Amino acid sequence: MLDAADRLFHERRFQATTVRDIARNAGVSTGTVMSVGDKEALLVELFDGLIAERQAHADAQNYAADVRCGADAVAVVEPFAALFEERRSLAQAYASVLVSGRHASVVFTDLAQRLTAVFQQVITVCGCSNAAEAVKRAEALHAAYIGSLFIWAATPETSAQQFLTQLRDIFAAICPHTGGNS
Repeated sequence: MLDAADRLFHERRFQATTVRDIARNAGVSTGTVMSVGDKEALLVELFDGLIAERQAHADAQNYAADVRCGADAVAVVEPFAALFEERRSLAQAYASVLVSGRHASVVFTDLAQRLTAVFQQVITVCGCSNAAEAVKRAEALHAAYIGSLFIWAATPETSAQQFLTQLRDIFAAICPHTGGNS
């Protein structure tokens, strides 16, 4: 069903796709689709899966001693910005559903913890913060990233490159160190 939903969301856009369309395309009944959830639930499940794939890449990174806190933290989220850019209208619908509170997402639970841990790793390798401060800065980076990402999703005139430039400035304010040990 997710493949059918993904295909239809891409071809027709989220708003124009119905549960009946998804069921027909997946070769199942409308009731079967609804047992999984409504169209919004399918969108959240689909997009969470796409984000989780990109998160696995971030989790696997190893950072060297020449890390620049803010800049390398932005590099961590570039794959997510690329995903939102590639699927801009779907990303906007996804952000809208999450902000509405109608559906829960792993973006605010498991994936948030994983991304915050990667930020903490970058900050720790950078050497500009003690352990307790690194945790707080990592949490601040994550909060700034999510907030900025959702604002960006609502401003289609802003490109991914412009978003990442703005994010670099925000991250530099939170974690201004540029490498080396303090």
